[in-house]
Amino acid sequence: MDKQNILLVDDRVENLIALEAILEAPDRNLVRATSGNESLALFLKREFALVLLDVQMPDMDGFEVAELMRQNKKSRTVPIIFVTAISKEQKYVFKGYESGAVDYLFKPLDQHILTSKVNFFLELDKKNQELEKRYNEVIRLKEDNEILLKSVGEGVIGLTDEGLITFVNPAANKIFGSEIISIIGLNIAELLFHDEHAEHPFKWQESPAYDHCEKGESFKQDDGAYGLRNGKVFPIEYIATPIIRKNKHQSGVVLALSDITQRKQTEMQLFYSARYDTLTGLANRDLFEKVLHQAIARAQRNNTYVGLMFLDLDRFKQVNDTLGHNVGDMLLQEVAQRLNDCIRKSDTIARLGGDEFTFVIESINDPSHINIVAEKVLKTLGNKFYLIEENGEHEIIIGASIGIVNYPNSAEDVNALLKCADIAMYHAKSLGRNNFQLYSANMQDEISTSLNLENKLRNGLENKEFKLLYQPQINLDTGNIIGVEALLRWQPNGEDLQYPGTFIPMAEESGLIVPLGEWLLKEACEQATELHKLNLTLEPLIMSVNLSVRQLINKDIQKTLMNTLSETSLNPKYLNLEITESMVMDNAEEKISALNEMRATGLKISIDDFGTGFSSLVYVKDLPIDALKIDRTFVKDIGIDHQCEAIINAILGIGTSLELEVVAEGVETLQQLEYLKNNGCHAVQGFYFSKPLELEDLINFLNEHNKTLESSKTINF
Repeated sequence: MDKQNILLVDDRVENLIALEAILEAPDRNLVRATSGNESLALFLKREFALVLLDVQMPDMDGFEVAELMRQNKKSRTVPIIFVTAISKEQKYVFKGYESGAVDYLFKPLDQHILTSKVNFFLELDKKNQELEKRYNEVIRLKEDNEILLKSVGEGVIGLTDEGLITFVNPAANKIFGSEIISIIGLNIAELLFHDEHAEHPFKWQESPAYDHCEKGESFKQDDGAYGLRNGKVFPIEYIATPIIRKNKHQSGVVLALSDITQRKQTEMQLFYSARYDTLTGLANRDLFEKVLHQAIARAQRNNTYVGLMFLDLDRFKQVNDTLGHNVGDMLLQEVAQRLNDCIRKSDTIARLGGDEFTFVIESINDPSHINIVAEKVLKTLGNKFYLIEENGEHEIIIGASIGIVNYPNSAEDVNALLKCADIAMYHAKSLGRNNFQLYSANMQDEISTSLNLENKLRNGLENKEFKLLYQPQINLDTGNIIGVEALLRWQPNGEDLQYPGTFIPMAEESGLIVPLGEWLLKEACEQATELHKLNLTLEPLIMSVNLSVRQLINKDIQKTLMNTLSETSLNPKYLNLEITESMVMDNAEEKISALNEMRATGLKISIDDFGTGFSSLVYVKDLPIDALKIDRTFVKDIGIDHQCEAIINAILGIGTSLELEVVAEGVETLQQLEYLKNNGCHAVQGFYFSKPLELEDLINFLNEHNKTLESSKTINF
């Protein structure tokens, strides 16, 4: 504690010195004043614990000084002791007390009495200061609590034992919409409900909250409680806590409550997202499995069937890759709407993820009824989809592959049914897509074989089991070898050589065709660069590489091409990409754009197997291509089937009209060769000249061919 100030007032300095000698102590400040005016000035500037005041002073006596000190509100309670040598008559003593003195000391002073009285009043001042400090702390705590109650986010309501509202903080007023009209004095039963449909079912003194508080216990209600605001009911949660006095008697209750409308809405959203697909609004996998499980239980009781259809959209990945995920999402939403129109209200459609959907068809007496639903689904999905986005309108045609199973004939539990339906769906895909298939036991063997092939392909790619063979292409006018076509072969460890027809469909289906195609492209370009260094032909060979549809629609194809050409140092004009006409006709405009971007690098593009697909000449004329390749199916029937010859002539005519080179493949006989040369075919490849060769054999073939050219000015075919 700070030192206590004592004001000593006397017009005689020797008296002040005498007082100081008696009263001096380390915890005191003794302040002198030699006149009434000086004492008043000091009294107003500083705080004093005690004043020792002489009565007889020339300018202003002590009685006047005391009266003036008592007029100051701040200092009126400071004790004043008169120290005087005047008469001890009662009239003077009474006058001193009337002026505000608390005691009288007469000169000559008794040192022990003076010290005792001063110590008493100083101790009293200490206690007063401590009391004031405690009082200020209580006031500050009260103010802090009031601020806390006003600023706290929860509503706080004070109640009597009867449930009457005695206190409401601003948050509670806001919760109940009563900022303007006070709710103090109302019964809590007018604002609180335990049944949102009843008018006023809640009675405070009959509630569990009241019973717990009567026992001195808190009570929490976090569900099923509602408040009333502007005539409408809203969900709340609250904690009721009894107010217990020192005598351990309850004297009211405090309710801390919150409006949990937002939380309930969030809970509903979480509940919805846990059971339904956010994109399509259909049931998700979890809900689907629950529904199927319950459907099986009902079928067991009712001796009925449950149908399960597993649907996978055909060509959906192409939509995503070419038009973007935004259009893909729009398509899935439209598909979901159409699928909902194909079922009864008692049935369930779920989206398992991606473009996979399942149907649970309940309460059927004949399993064949599921086929009717499948036919309806295929029909509705077969109609064009018209989707509009920022970049324009898109017409999309898709299909679906559907696998069908039923309980109990196919399987007897959820997981087994789903697995069998999945197998049937993949069987539908293998049969050309856009159809439905009923599950049968032998499908399992087919799927196992397919999965085994996929795994072997993955391992083959990692273990470098693939290799390239090269088939020469000969210019019919000059006899020069102008290029080679890179042909992929697979030699699994310890097995026979595999041709593309046995593994390319699986590579396409699984997506392995993309890394496999990247390897093929790089390997062919590297070998082309090496062949150019050997200078075995009159002009650098053109390396022809087949491009799959997956590679064409891959968004990274242009980057892959540029990186490969850069890494292998191959001039783009010596690379020819072969595509089939059928892979271009689906979403032709987007693919033409991709081909234009590729061709801008300087490479060449050919249409392989021309005439075997369903191409539109409207698109063919717009394709950025350099050559057409006549398929071997037409070449092999030259001299046998005049219709095949007519088709060949038509292709040659198209090539001439569009200023495109025409290359025939599969040439095996002199008759075929002469027919093609006589009708204007530019170049050929086939067993008549050479089978596909490994690189070393190709080099030998090129050397021998050059020797033949040098020894003869012309070649007799």
